[in-house]
Amino acid sequence: MRQTHRRTSFLRADERTASYGQSGYSLVELMVATVVLSVVMAAAYGNLISQMRTYATERLLTETEDDARVAMRILTDQIEMAGFGVPIAATPSSATRIVTAAPTELSFWTKVTAAHTYLAAAAAVGATSIVVASATGLAKGQKIYVSDVNRWYLGTIQSISGSTVALNPTLTYAVGAGSLVTPVEQVTFKLVGTELQRNGKRFIKNVTGLTFAYDAVTPTAIRQITVTLSVQTRGVSATTRKRIHESLSVKAVPPNLAL
Repeated sequence: MRQTHRRTSFLRADERTASYGQSGYSLVELMVATVVLSVVMAAAYGNLISQMRTYATERLLTETEDDARVAMRILTDQIEMAGFGVPIAATPSSATRIVTAAPTELSFWTKVTAAHTYLAAAAAVGATSIVVASATGLAKGQKIYVSDVNRWYLGTIQSISGSTVALNPTLTYAVGAGSLVTPVEQVTFKLVGTELQRNGKRFIKNVTGLTFAYDAVTPTAIRQITVTLSVQTRGVSATTRKRIHESLSVKAVPPNLAL
């Protein structure tokens, strides 16, 4: 009885050992699983990297396009104001509206603020100052036109005391009370290196090309100005490792040039 019992117990233990061996994995199976998992992980990682690069490139391109569109809109809006605030009087001659009309540079006179006033009293020829109805919006260093229906004067404000405005040079003509006093600014857009500058200050960077095309050769005959702006991304594309270039072209028609 004891021997039989011992044999039975031995057989059961052996059976349990065999059962455990059948439910496990062999070394080959583990190696195959590891290889398959590595391939899957590598593919997933490669796909993730590709998506990240594509997203970075699209974001870089979108940023550049947005900057270029905003710059072009502001640029053309200001160009369409060329000649605004410039007197239509013909004495001493027709006042200059466009100063420079070159392929990569455009300079013009315009009124960039809503400020304007009138003479509160007549001013004689050779006067060094004028009295205005209100000095609000005027500032030292500003250029101003003083004009009536026949004559105009362009000078620089030297100082302001109350409603008295000192000018340089002296008044070229006598002007009567009620004559218009208008602050103006000469605006110059120019490509310098890779920057489009407005009056010597950066307007937009990463510019690869700027072209102004005119419908006439003579500045006084210009009525339409076509602006072509080419820009590049601030960095290289994550996919091509090169900068992406974009180009915009807009036609501006300043209504005051026809006055």
